[in-house]
Amino acid sequence: MRLTAWLLAALMISPVHAPPAIADAGRSDWRTLAFDGLSGWDKADHAAAFRGFKAACPQLLDNPPHMRRNGMAVSELLAVCSAALAEPEPPSPKTFFEEHFVPKVLIRDGREATGFLTGYFEPEVSASRTRNERFAVPLYRRPADLVSVKNRTLPEGWDPDVLFGRETPNGLEPYPDRAAIETGFLDGRGLEMAFVESWIDAFFIHVQGSARLRFSDGSVMRVAYAGKSGHAYSSIGRLLAETEGIDPASITMPVLRQWLTDNPQEGLRLMRRNQSFIFFHEVSDLSPQDGPVGAAGTPLRPLASLAVDRTWHLFGTPVWVDSQRDAALSEREAASPKPEDWRGFRGLTIAQDTGSAIRGPVRADLFVGSGPDAGAEAGIIRHSARLVFLWPRTGSGVQP
Repeated sequence: MRLTAWLLAALMISPVHAPPAIADAGRSDWRTLAFDGLSGWDKADHAAAFRGFKAACPQLLDNPPHMRRNGMAVSELLAVCSAALAEPEPPSPKTFFEEHFVPKVLIRDGREATGFLTGYFEPEVSASRTRNERFAVPLYRRPADLVSVKNRTLPEGWDPDVLFGRETPNGLEPYPDRAAIETGFLDGRGLEMAFVESWIDAFFIHVQGSARLRFSDGSVMRVAYAGKSGHAYSSIGRLLAETEGIDPASITMPVLRQWLTDNPQEGLRLMRRNQSFIFFHEVSDLSPQDGPVGAAGTPLRPLASLAVDRTWHLFGTPVWVDSQRDAALSEREAASPKPEDWRGFRGLTIAQDTGSAIRGPVRADLFVGSGPDAGAEAGIIRHSARLVFLWPRTGSGVQP
């Protein structure tokens, strides 16, 4: 599972590129569309989407979810999963989706709600298995005294949004924050799993919630989210804009990272104002071609896996995303990309992940891939998009 606060939360959404506000489900409705009304549908990679949908199905069938706020029937999605698993691959994946699903969009105040799309990625950074002069910043395993407080009797005054705490002989306590951990709280407990070059590298791994750590001998360790301290997440991009008077619209990931690099002491203090701290575990059962494992329990696929608000949508839901732009990047734009330079995306994705910054029925985060090129693209995606959710047809689990 990747971290529940995405790159967007780290950078901040500017007023120009802010997602639309969507209120409660009671004032919303879902309108059915026709597949031929989806621009580019015929050219989509339906076979890849089918494989992604099928990969999500065993988890859904083994652990059936509760109904979400959009009202999609869980039993009907599970029936389509059973149909997908019954055949190695349909003769026509496009026909499979058209026969088993109907496209729907959210309607608010009589109009189709405009979605908002961001991007995320899996970092790849140099690292060492032991601390040395170059690699001195640790990534930590989850401590044994870090516990989920879900379904626990909480101390009086406990913030209900804080879902993790510290188990002590005296009961639950808040876990120490980022500053306390980075200045030695966990020293001597043997929780260090690897070391990276800078607090900046560690911070952005925390933001993404997963990484490929590349060691000097050529080996690679995949690490993934294993828990968090429970403190509220603070957007350092927003804090930077407020304290330094920087135009919010200009704060992309490269801009933020460069500022932190150019201002090491102020940058460290800024990062520690985000009190949330992330712990990791090693993932050993992924192939190099796999992305990190999403919250749905399956590996993410570049430009085919989507993070959604899981209070609204079921994992495994196919989602048509259309944020296409026709203009190609100029050489200048490619060398110094800005949000307005992004060429856009159009394709069929599968909901496989979530995040605390992904809130609302038409809010989504597109997994772009792994490594620096994916990071450069993910860092500039903050755009409106048409999000069309494919709902199971009633009785569609029975093959037509």
